[in-house]
Amino acid sequence: MTHDDRGRGTIITFYSFKGGTGRTMALVNTAWILASNGLRVLVVDWDLEAPGLHTYLQPLLADPDLTESAGVIEMVSDFARRSVAQRVASGAENAGAAGPPPRGGGHPDGPDPRELARVDRYAVGTELRLPPGGKLDLLPAGVQDPDTYAVTVSTFDWGTFYRMGGADFLTALRDDMAARYDYVLIDSRTGLSDTASICTVVMPDIVVDCFTLSRQGVNGAAHVARSVRRNSHAQRDIRIVPVPMRVEDAGRDRLEAGRHQARSLFAPFLDWVPADEQDQYWSSVEIPYKPSYAYEEIPATVGERRQDGTLLAAFERLTARLTDNRVTRLNNMPEPYRRTLRAEYERTAPTLRKDFYVNYAATDRLWADWTVSVLRAAGYEATLAPIEGDDPTAAPATPAGLDRTLAGEGRMIVLLSPQYTALPQAREIWHQVRRRDPSGQIGLVVPLRVDDSPPPPEFAPSATVSLAGVTAEEAVVRLLTVVDRGSPTEPGPRATAVSLAAATRLPGTPPQVIGGRPQRNVAFTGRRTLIERLRDSLLAGTTAVLPQALYGLGGVGKTQVALEYAYRFESDYDLVWWINAAEPTQIRQDLNSLAGHLGVPLGGKDLAAICNEVLDKLRRGTPHARWLLVYDNAEKPADLDGLVPVSGPGHHILITSRNPAWAERAARIEVDLFTREESVALLRRYNQALEPAEAARVAEELGDFPLAVSLAAASLQESAMPVATYVEMLRTQMTDILRNQSAPDYPTSAAASWSLDRLKSRTPAAAVLLQLCAFFGPDPIPRDMLSSRPALELLERHDPSLSDPLMMSRLYGEIVRNGLAQVDQRTDTLTLHRLIQRVLRDQLSQEDQSAMRERAHAVLGQANPKSPDESESWRRYSALLPHLWPTRAEESDALPVRQWICDTVRYLWRSGDADTANRTAERVLTSWQRFGEDDALVLRLRTELGNALRDQGRLPEAYEVTRDVYERGSRILGDDHPYTLGAAMSLGADLRGVGRYADAMESDRATLRRTRRVFGDGHPRTLAAANNLAVSEFLSGDRQAARDTNRDILKQRREISGPDERSTLNSANNFNRDLRAAGRFQEARKLIEDTLKRSRRALGPEHLVTFRASLGAAIIYRRLGAYEAAHKLTNDTYEQALKELGPDHPDTLAIASNLAADLYDRGESVRGRELAKETLDRYERKFGPDHVFTLACANNLSILLRLTGERDAARELSTRTFDRFRRLLGPRHPYTLTCMLNHATDLSESGDHERALAVGREAYEGLTEVLGPDHYLAIAGASNLAVELRRDDSDDAEARHEEAAGLHAEAERRATDSPELGGDHPLTRAVTRWQPIDADIEPPVT
Repeated sequence: MTHDDRGRGTIITFYSFKGGTGRTMALVNTAWILASNGLRVLVVDWDLEAPGLHTYLQPLLADPDLTESAGVIEMVSDFARRSVAQRVASGAENAGAAGPPPRGGGHPDGPDPRELARVDRYAVGTELRLPPGGKLDLLPAGVQDPDTYAVTVSTFDWGTFYRMGGADFLTALRDDMAARYDYVLIDSRTGLSDTASICTVVMPDIVVDCFTLSRQGVNGAAHVARSVRRNSHAQRDIRIVPVPMRVEDAGRDRLEAGRHQARSLFAPFLDWVPADEQDQYWSSVEIPYKPSYAYEEIPATVGERRQDGTLLAAFERLTARLTDNRVTRLNNMPEPYRRTLRAEYERTAPTLRKDFYVNYAATDRLWADWTVSVLRAAGYEATLAPIEGDDPTAAPATPAGLDRTLAGEGRMIVLLSPQYTALPQAREIWHQVRRRDPSGQIGLVVPLRVDDSPPPPEFAPSATVSLAGVTAEEAVVRLLTVVDRGSPTEPGPRATAVSLAAATRLPGTPPQVIGGRPQRNVAFTGRRTLIERLRDSLLAGTTAVLPQALYGLGGVGKTQVALEYAYRFESDYDLVWWINAAEPTQIRQDLNSLAGHLGVPLGGKDLAAICNEVLDKLRRGTPHARWLLVYDNAEKPADLDGLVPVSGPGHHILITSRNPAWAERAARIEVDLFTREESVALLRRYNQALEPAEAARVAEELGDFPLAVSLAAASLQESAMPVATYVEMLRTQMTDILRNQSAPDYPTSAAASWSLDRLKSRTPAAAVLLQLCAFFGPDPIPRDMLSSRPALELLERHDPSLSDPLMMSRLYGEIVRNGLAQVDQRTDTLTLHRLIQRVLRDQLSQEDQSAMRERAHAVLGQANPKSPDESESWRRYSALLPHLWPTRAEESDALPVRQWICDTVRYLWRSGDADTANRTAERVLTSWQRFGEDDALVLRLRTELGNALRDQGRLPEAYEVTRDVYERGSRILGDDHPYTLGAAMSLGADLRGVGRYADAMESDRATLRRTRRVFGDGHPRTLAAANNLAVSEFLSGDRQAARDTNRDILKQRREISGPDERSTLNSANNFNRDLRAAGRFQEARKLIEDTLKRSRRALGPEHLVTFRASLGAAIIYRRLGAYEAAHKLTNDTYEQALKELGPDHPDTLAIASNLAADLYDRGESVRGRELAKETLDRYERKFGPDHVFTLACANNLSILLRLTGERDAARELSTRTFDRFRRLLGPRHPYTLTCMLNHATDLSESGDHERALAVGREAYEGLTEVLGPDHYLAIAGASNLAVELRRDDSDDAEARHEEAAGLHAEAERRATDSPELGGDHPLTRAVTRWQPIDADIEPPVT
């Protein structure tokens, strides 16, 4: 953190002596360009008598007319009112003298102006899409109430305002705006007035003096420039930027005369522009006149593409001038978004577009298909635009075509029905459209009723066209009339309607033939995406349409989906026929029943011949051109050989089957479990009084299995049983419920559906394998685990040939065909639903259950990779973990199983999931109490518990656990036992965590000696012990030793484990920290960027090692002056850490401490200070006031307090922090010396010059001695001491000034020549400018 010119935002006033110059247009475009580059921008409407700035932003405002948005006039009125009230209350109403008080004087009896001048209470945001960090806010003139606004402005007494301390209020407002925003652009009142002088003298750093090139315009603008210079120069150096506006090429001679006059009169005010650049200046700031912008308030940022150029390019050049070329152009805006914005700005005449988007609810898909068909046949472009997205759990997505509709490039047909209007996203769409087309005059939306019930009034006017209950011909006429806005009586549309009605089937038209179809399930719920996908597949082909095979587990609702499709879309078919396909014989019988409806004679023919004729009739589409056949519950594809007609357009076939093996004959669509939302919806459909949370409890217990959810819905309806009672019944009597009750519209009970009887008779080993899998969890089971020796010993009793892997494949095939489990070939896993598992387990005797559970334990123990520290093994541990609790593995006494559990907890900790590691260890340890506290594996598991506690930030608890384990291990197992050494390594980390650095150093050295003796130099455990010692060395102040150790560790780990292993990446983080501390920024940047990339790829973005790499990269970016990159990375990492680790985790606090510094360095000093205060408070609560973590944060906060004006608080905090650092770490520790450097500046700012000199000299000498003269902190120490010596006015001033010059020259030389800093580095710039340099302490972590 260096105190340079990024400490506050820039305030720019746009002023014009006369109106009509295009001043507000220039301001808005400049603000937009700045915000598009990721900057925080506030625009202020201080033209109180004629406010209009908001009209340029109306499409972006939630309150476009500002009828509820307070602003400037309310701010100043509130201050004046409170000031008067407080002074009256204190008896001071007669104490004030006329005229404004001295600047900074204030009134002791008045309100705190800083509190009342907080702009965030009045600024309103815009909905402009901007890059990260970008913001465009508006401070309005005030609430635009036509009855009160003008009165409020005209009666406001500015004299009283100033007498009540208004000058202090304006100063506080200026400081607050500059602290919160990078740029503040004020739209000033024209002419000369109180409010104009506020905007041109009190507030700005820059005044953009806008004028036209008329004689009066130039003279008036120059007069204002002289006034600004005369009234402000003694207090603040305000830059004048004259800008000619509305420049036209017509009348060339007069144009040049105006230019000459402007250049002459403004020459004295352009002293900030080098003489040789004056001509270039004037050519760069002229704003041309473009007549097309005279008709409406539309910014050039949306009105033009860059290639159109003239006005937008001019505003880009102006922005570059105002920012000293920091921002030179509008950041690219996606063209579709620009067009949408432009359409919202423009007053559009009614248009008749030929592109339509049909917006509909899922239940109205057939109406949508009909509408699209009619429109396309009539020559329009029409596209389906479902209102519901594919993911019911995700936020509602924008329907296809809405953006183009709002941009005026298409029109949207909305099919209104109760299902549609009940959707929340329907109201949002209607709101957006009505905002663009309030009266419907443009015709962006065409509402059509497809249901007899009237829609809610907010969705459609009473004259909305209805398509329900009319003939096909009339429906076509109505549709074409409303989209054409023409007359239905013309002969053309009527003739067209007749032909189109004949070519399309109107929804609601019943099929001519229906057979075999079961009764419709009136409670059918959900499956919207599935049915949409099925419909899309059936309509996709133009010459060939494959049969559609719905497959899935028994009881997931395949038949119900097919049945709902057959009812919902029946109007699209002439014939709908349902076939029971469980047996080939039954298929033939059902085809035979269809024969008469197709005109196939039955006499004298066998069944096969009749079936062949039926299939031929269907193929040819005679007598019915459009048909749907449903083959329900087919067992295998071979059963349908010769019994399925050829499908095609209008000839649709659905197949339902438990067997997924249909790929060669049909397009497969898997029917899976309900989503949680679908389960809750079905339960509440039967039981309307059921609360969503209660329904979710039942769904959770049933695992969202459709058959079981349907059964529960009916049971709850019939019994009126309390939910808690029913859930408890499910937990204790699940199998009985599933065995004895049937769900509505399902032929058998769930338990019968999942019976193993058939499988036992065919393939006994497959049945046994399912029984074994029933004792694992419902998560995927790795199939290679089921081929391990413990599993094969069981299976080979029933089929000795299973030692051959090919024979195992046959088992899986049988299981899948019976619809009892799912096999995923990609992940090579098998999955059983937990309800099926429950039923299968309960079919076994207690003795058989115990034996099968022990077998599952043995399988898990055999599957242990035994390498939890290696990231290559984590995927395996992750696959095994979900089966720990379902198998009750913690109850096993077998050593392989217990070792697997210990390894699993260590894997969880190493992989970054400390919370799960903690919960798992504590739960297992409760079960392992039977082994006693001194059991070797109990001690090992408690070591892993301590590791998890440390990563959770529970440092005192971690220390107590690890200390006890280490003491017990030393006594029982011996000092050199691997488990004792593991505890010793954890103990060093825990000693550091509680702030005992000397003890940690001693412990880590002893542990490293023993580890080398037991394991050897290159062993991973030895490297881990050396890593721990390096951390202790660093925190104890021996940074050179830490750096050397970490360099060697990193080299060895890369050679042994590779660059992407967790321990290697952790070592890279540690070595990078050492490089940063040494000031070797370039090397550190290269290393940390590589480490971060590898960590994200190998460990994931939410791993603790990745968090630390992200923090390290952000710190080095800030050290190098790349403030925006630093802030973005820190801010993103902080958001992730809050979510994953929580606000009190040490790593989260370290990231927050760094973010506070980043916020200051990008200009958000107030936010940075407040975040630092909050972070220090959390540190103190967690670690106490004397912990090094707390002190590092306190050092950083003291800097921010001083830089935001709280000097007394800064000095008090830095004094306390410096004393504690010196007592805790000693006077020559780098942390102590860094704090000392900042404390000297606090002393200087508070006027204690001699004390500041003494402390600053001690800091400089100490930093130079400990870190070397070329270290950036030593350079800062020399520069700061020079600054303080230069301020001396004592009798020794001459000598001290001479010393200052020498120190400063040496510091500037070292900074400029440094390969890490250079002349453009912020620290070097601060040295050159004789500015004090503040040094934050990088937040330490364990």
